[in-house]
Parts: sequence; C-alpha cells; structure tokens
Amino acid sequence: METTPLHQAIFVWFAITLLIASYYFVYSLGRNRPKKIHLINWSRLPFPGAILEEHQGAEATKIEKRRRGLYVDGRLVVLNYSPFQLSKMVPNGHQLRNELRGRPVLNANLLYFLMEHPQFIPKDWKAKTERDPILRIYFWGTIYRDIDGSLYVCCLYWFGGRWHQSFSYLHEFWSSSWPTAVLESHPQESQT
Repeated sequence: METTPLHQAIFVWFAITLLIASYYFVYSLGRNRPKKIHLINWSRLPFPGAILEEHQGAEATKIEKRRRGLYVDGRLVVLNYSPFQLSKMVPNGHQLRNELRGRPVLNANLLYFLMEHPQFIPKDWKAKTERDPILRIYFWGTIYRDIDGSLYVCCLYWFGGRWHQSFSYLHEFWSSSWPTAVLESHPQESQT
C-alpha cells in the first residue's frame, strides 16, 4: 500500500499528539510525586564566571517533607540565627561564616533542588519580619567567588507570589533577620 501525503500528515499528527499526551501524563504524575526523593549532587554555578570556593555536604541526600517541615537525611532543617544576629548586632558575612564553622549548614545543592521543586519548601519560610519585608534564607555550605575575587553565598526568598534565588557578598553587612538553613542537632527518628 502506498502512503500518500495525507497518510503521512495523519501519522505525524498522531505521533505529535501521542508525544504531547505522554508528556502531560508524566508531568502530571510528577506534580503528585511522593514526598520523599533522593537528591544527587549538582555541580551548578549560579552565573557564568562564578568559581566554587568551598562546598560542604553529602553527594546524595534523602529529602522529605513532613508535618514538622523539611527533612534532609532524617534531620529537620531549621532556620538558624547567629548570636550576633540575635543580639541585634549586624555582622558582616565573614564574621557570620566564622561563627558557622563546624555547624551542619546546608549547601547550594538543596537550594537548587528547592527552586526546581518548590512544593518541598515549608510554608513558614515565606514569613516576613518586622525589620525585613523579605525573609532571605542562606545556604552557607557552598561559598562562591566572583571574577573580582569577592566571596558570596546564595539564598532563597519569597517575593511576588513565587520563590527566587539570589546571593549576598560576604563583605556586606548581614541583616539580623537573614537566617541560615541548618540541620537540627538531633535526628527526628519517629516524627512524621
């Protein structure tokens, strides 16, 4: 049987329709995915020319959203304020970095994951404070250097009805209402 241009057009239309339907089906399943996934280490730079200065953290991580919040490897992610910040003193990023040494800070891999899967971000991270209308949450486990040599750390914040990613330079003064995402000291074994 000889194929005519009409047959070819119908075949192409059918193939495209099937492809679109498959994509929609997979996409809709992805939006209703389970609340537990595995995160592979991403080697992503926030912009061209950025240089990775320091990176702490695991290569693969289990991320879960439970009633109490976001969990990484069975430990609750909490927002930490340094003693400088709690005393309302305004440290610069270098002072804050020194204070956070040895703490279980989270790296930019989690930030990038959360930007692509915002359903995992706890609702209370949208909260605004009296001092700052935007709550910026920093991921100190990854520090970058720009082409001028300045160090900076990335953050996540809610504005205009959606999540955004940004950064702050360490030589700048740090707001007392800009917390760091860290792991809670003790794993929450039985929490759901």
